[in-house]
Parts: sequence; C-alpha cells; structure tokens
Amino acid sequence: MKNHYPIDKYGNMLDYEYPYHVAGWEPFTQFKASLRFITTERGRSSFRLICKDVFTGKQYSVMYKSCDEFIKRAKNGVVEGEWKTIKHGGSFGVVLLDEESVDE
Repeated sequence: MKNHYPIDKYGNMLDYEYPYHVAGWEPFTQFKASLRFITTERGRSSFRLICKDVFTGKQYSVMYKSCDEFIKRAKNGVVEGEWKTIKHGGSFGVVLLDEESVDE
C-alpha cells in the first residue's frame, strides 16, 4: 500500500510486509515520541533498533541511518524527538526528522 506502513494486531510497526503478520496499515506520518531501546534486529541486508514508545507502548523499527544519532542522544536508553515513518527499499521504519536525508 503506497504511503502506508504495515502493523501487527497490537498496532506495532512491522519492518516488512510479512503476509501472515500484517493486521492493518497506517499512513506515513510525523510524530513526537520518546522511544526506549528494546533490542536490535538484522535481516534482509538490514540492521535496525527496535524501540518502544514510553507512553503508548507501540514498537517501532529505527532505521540504520538514525542509529548513531539515537545512541548519541539516548538518556537511560530513551530518545525524545520528532520522528518520521518511511519506506526504504522493502523495509519500513522511523527516522529522526533532523536525520531525514534518506532516499525514500
């Protein structure tokens, strides 16, 4: 779906359009959030941070290009900022807005 990203049954962002896991689609958006680092994931030639919004509990995939900035800004594993949902290649994720120069 153009200009949308896949979510699971709990409303968490999926990093890829997995046929049996997609429960719905949300439009690409910009949003303010405090994201807490949970873990890292690798797959399909990509690396990403999995983070959880401290207020909503929803999980997001932080794209590789924002990982350095995330680590520099993190306070107790949390980064407060303005985020943007994007698609890069076949993957979906979020980037910090001031790190937005990724090809979409």
